Amino acid sequence: MRTVRLLDLSSLKGLAVNGFSRFDPEYLLRYERSSFIQNLSRKLVMPVVPELEETNYLLTQAIADYLSTFEHCELDGILFASAQKPKESTDPSVMNIILFHKSSGVLNADRRFREAEVNMYQHDEDISYFDPEIRTTPDDFRREFKVLSRKK
Repeated sequence: MRTVRLLDLSSLKGLAVNGFSRFDPEYLLRYERSSFIQNLSRKLVMPVVPELEETNYLLTQAIADYLSTFEHCELDGILFASAQKPKESTDPSVMNIILFHKSSGVLNADRRFREAEVNMYQHDEDISYFDPEIRTTPDDFRREFKVLSRKK
């Protein structure tokens, strides 16, 4: 496992061109770039109208695909404020994360596909009662299963 590298779109809001005179030819180029990035980050976090859902997500998809393959940054995903979060809220827990495909693997996910035998009920002569049981191979990880039972 490793640390995940995310591009925080909210940090791009305050992007500014500093250290250049407005008369310097380099200033205009840097200003255009910073304006483009600010507008792009604003559009990426705008709520999507259901009628335009397919076309509005194309921009997000195109940018995400580009960033996922851009080797210079080695990003794993994008972090951005939820469109459902009130603008005045500063709660950092109300954020969305897009993980790129290359970074969306789950450690030990292959264990999920082991074979198991599941019985939901026990049968005694004339009655059946709820008693879920999962039987797996000895090398499986029983701690991954939580079995609920109505037995007292």
